[in-house]
Amino acid sequence: MSVETTVQTGAAYRVAEQLADAIRNMPEWEEWESARAAARTDESFQALAGRHRAIIEGAGPDASPSDLDAKTRAELDAVRGEIDAHPVAVRQQEAVMGVLDLLRRVNHSLSLALGVDFARSAAPPREGCSSGCCG
Repeated sequence: MSVETTVQTGAAYRVAEQLADAIRNMPEWEEWESARAAARTDESFQALAGRHRAIIEGAGPDASPSDLDAKTRAELDAVRGEIDAHPVAVRQQEAVMGVLDLLRRVNHSLSLALGVDFARSAAPPREGCSSGCCG
């Protein structure tokens, strides 16, 4: 690698760090961080998560959802429904969608500037596709 290439690569990494900092300072990212923190500290949400874990652990270490009896599966589904409807989970899901939208917009801008789909080009190829042509 030449000195010029090393300098250019270093500059690209610095700009990438600046982009990461800019993304972390966007309202969508800040809301996602806040929603994650709320999920970790909300007592009622944590209690539901604990019930969910206890049901799964009670089924055994190697049990899959299909291994559960009807009563346990119903209990697990009921707790999952409570979790999904909990305001903290709703907030967290909305925050995730906001961050995904933000990242898609950033990807779109990078892709326009580069003339290729940045995210798709950076992703590993799908299984069974060694050339990356399969998207």
